[in-house]
Amino acid sequence: MYQHSSNILHGLEYKVGCEDDHTVITVMSTQGQEVPFEHIVREVFSGPPKPARSIVLQMTEDSLAEFGSDESPDQEFFLDLAAAGIQIICGTRRLELVSEEQFSLLQRYMRSVGVELVVGIMNPDGSTGRPWEGEIMEGAKLSMAVRWI
Repeated sequence: MYQHSSNILHGLEYKVGCEDDHTVITVMSTQGQEVPFEHIVREVFSGPPKPARSIVLQMTEDSLAEFGSDESPDQEFFLDLAAAGIQIICGTRRLELVSEEQFSLLQRYMRSVGVELVVGIMNPDGSTGRPWEGEIMEGAKLSMAVRWI
């Protein structure tokens, strides 16, 4: 069963609906305009994390085009969403300052939209790890990607 509500935000009408146990956010409004990214962030990160894959983001090519390269615009969208989530949860966008508990909470929110974050550190000496597992050497490279669950 699909239920929906239409809302007005910054002059745009957007749809948030429920389909069985899923929340559906239509990223393109009914008027053919973009739904503000900030609204999507609020929908995902308001309240406690929802079950895995319980929020479905319906995106158009135009929506995805705003968020990155031709190769993987959805990857860039979800990385932007994760960065916004880090800011909400931790008060910073610097992943290297996030505790393991904070990252675990962020992962639960990201799983609600059907992705997991894959994070790693490569130190100049070749050692690898995660930001919360120990010292990060000067010149270390942080990598973050998303994968579908």
